Amino acid sequence: MRLAGMSAERGEYFVQAFDYETRGGKRHSIFVALPDWVSDPVSADQAFVLGASIAFVLGEDYTQDIPVTETTARNVDDVLSIWHDWHPYKRKIAIRAPVSPDLGSGGRPAAKEACFFTAGIDSLFTAHKLGPAIEALVTVVHVERFDPAKVRSEIDEVSEYEKFARATGRVFIPAASNVMTAVPEYFDAWSYLSHGAAFSSIAHALSGELRRIHISSSAPYFQLMPWGSHPEIDKRLSSASLDVNHFGADWERWDKTVDLVRDPLSLSVLNVCASGKLPPPYPNCSKCQKCTRSMMMMDLAGVDRSQATTFDWSLYDLDRISALHLRSKNEFNSMHDVRNKAIELGRGDIVRTIDRMLSGSEKFLFLTRWEFYLRQRFRSIIWMKPALKAFRRGVYQALGLRRSL
Repeated sequence: MRLAGMSAERGEYFVQAFDYETRGGKRHSIFVALPDWVSDPVSADQAFVLGASIAFVLGEDYTQDIPVTETTARNVDDVLSIWHDWHPYKRKIAIRAPVSPDLGSGGRPAAKEACFFTAGIDSLFTAHKLGPAIEALVTVVHVERFDPAKVRSEIDEVSEYEKFARATGRVFIPAASNVMTAVPEYFDAWSYLSHGAAFSSIAHALSGELRRIHISSSAPYFQLMPWGSHPEIDKRLSSASLDVNHFGADWERWDKTVDLVRDPLSLSVLNVCASGKLPPPYPNCSKCQKCTRSMMMMDLAGVDRSQATTFDWSLYDLDRISALHLRSKNEFNSMHDVRNKAIELGRGDIVRTIDRMLSGSEKFLFLTRWEFYLRQRFRSIIWMKPALKAFRRGVYQALGLRRSL
């Protein structure tokens, strides 16, 4: 795969675009649309970070004619080695690109420390814990193709995040991109491999504004597994002028939740739903396993429900929640964490709810293991994904497995 073209254009938005061409001649065009006031990036490292990570997923060598800075070239090479160790069935690719001297971090008096912000528990905790050190919140919204009207619309959907940034004395930086879905194989690897690199490439596109950015952990150190964002990966997606940091693995989800339920401002924007941010009146569906797990954790932490207004608490029914189906090892681990805390706090009602959920789900966990195995090893299965998802829904329905209340 090669970088076939790269451009930057200013108008209503500052749009950086990258065209990649696969060995078979297929073109993938990826864009990042940023506010028009954003400064030019200090290098073209964003194209390299993104291109090398896509090439690894596709199993193709990668080349580009645009120079990459020395530290970034070395760091990305380390990332690819770690990925190959994690996923030895994937091809170890070669990379060819001219290398330029590091640019350093000086000369940018306005450069800020930031974190990626989704309004989930992890990113809210990062903003809350680091406090004034976090000067900017970066929210990435998905737009399939660059269209100013669509970008405006998607950014308007997260206007609460801008209000939250202002209320906490921070700059809000929305970024619109198709990086998630432009390459189907990359999208399929999003959770277990590619999302940290994708977000880091956007951070490098913002390197004229930022000196450091945090990607929030989704698991504590004792539960780490090969994943798209990981302490050993994120830090290696840095350059000499931009530090990418993995933050939050020192704390368990319980610790984060306890901090946040005491902060009404954080509760006012909290969004954890598996379906993403939903339209009013509640951005969280309050019915999926992610929502109900968070609601149980907040219940254990003594939340004032009148302040947790992003959830519909009228749906909080432990008997109904016990029938939800857990589909993956991550979901099992997360629910075990809630169960352990419920035991510690003497909440037998929540323990019994989770026990029923775990016992009902465990015998079907092999279905997800096989699905994950096939997705990782057979690229052609990506093109059958819509049909396979429909088949999976049919299997779940036939077995009476519910993913939502």
